[in-house]
Amino acid sequence: MANGRITGLYTYPVKSCAGVSLEESQCNELGLIYDREWVVVDSSGKVLTQRDNPRMALIEPKVDRHGALTLRAANHAALTVAPHLNTYVEIELWGDDCSGFDQGSDVAGWLTQFLEVECRLLLHDKGRARKSRFGSGLGRESRVAFADCCPLLIMSEESVSDLNNWLTEPVTMDRFRPSVVISGMGKYAEDQIKTFYVNGTKLQSIKPCARCVIVTIDQKEGISKGPEPLQTLNKFRRQNGKVLFGQYFMAEQPGLLRVGDMVLSEEN
Repeated sequence: MANGRITGLYTYPVKSCAGVSLEESQCNELGLIYDREWVVVDSSGKVLTQRDNPRMALIEPKVDRHGALTLRAANHAALTVAPHLNTYVEIELWGDDCSGFDQGSDVAGWLTQFLEVECRLLLHDKGRARKSRFGSGLGRESRVAFADCCPLLIMSEESVSDLNNWLTEPVTMDRFRPSVVISGMGKYAEDQIKTFYVNGTKLQSIKPCARCVIVTIDQKEGISKGPEPLQTLNKFRRQNGKVLFGQYFMAEQPGLLRVGDMVLSEEN
């Protein structure tokens, strides 16, 4: 067993918008509470991400205890939208069929004005969680809302520190949009981990995270900073034609995660 601690928890209520730093969060089969429960789609129903519009990083979401979503962005009045469950919409996300509820014209107009492309906001249909194509190796699939493929992304501080040793200009953890940040277990510990235990929560490894151009986008400025750190990662983290950095997990046993909690792990 190796010991470490949780040093960060982050949820991303609206897919590809800014993350929310948490002190604690319930973790269930879909990941941290409210993670990727909303998604922005264009007029054709295509899911929008920072790959298409880096300015999405500048939209700050917040969810209250009643499930109402507030969006904030510079030079735009904050907008709060209560969950609407009236207009059902089916879309496709990375080849998977998904469904959600259109959240109305007010928030659609707000997003269209800020992102400068016609778009709408959908709320995940909780009754139809999407099955991931990637299982845990335990005979069952993981399930997600509007996340790309898996419920949780875990990264260690030491891994990012090691990457920064290779870079001329260091990058911060938010470039990699993790769910759970750990420390004290060594660099790339997440690559060797099969199972995490945090209090009564059991987190099971699924697969490495393949990285794309989103890691080149400054999450505070909403613009690409050029080819880094993807270019450098390509030199020493490339396997089978993909750049791998960070590890996906699922909650085999749901529970409460808190910053500062001790983490125990089983190595592969």
